[in-house]
Amino acid sequence: MGSMDESLGSGSSYGPEWDAAVEFGIDVSLIESNAELTPAERIQELVAMNRLHEEIQARTLSPDERDRLEAMELQEELARLGPEFDDGRDSHGHV
Repeated sequence: MGSMDESLGSGSSYGPEWDAAVEFGIDVSLIESNAELTPAERIQELVAMNRLHEEIQARTLSPDERDRLEAMELQEELARLGPEFDDGRDSHGHV
């Protein structure tokens, strides 16, 4: 069996910050494997994960809870984009 560093990544160095992350114990193997994918393959992975997320929510949240969560996430995203996108409503639709 290899060293802990080998189990966390390929052993490639991408600079001192990368090496420090591996030495700290951060598993960089997923970053490395995703970097090997084409942009189209990355999008396919993202779509698959989004579908899984939606399936889990459908099984665990009521339709009302999903609607409230979606509204809250939309409001947070609009607020993040800036005041020109924020209509002043809270996550429940109240002004």
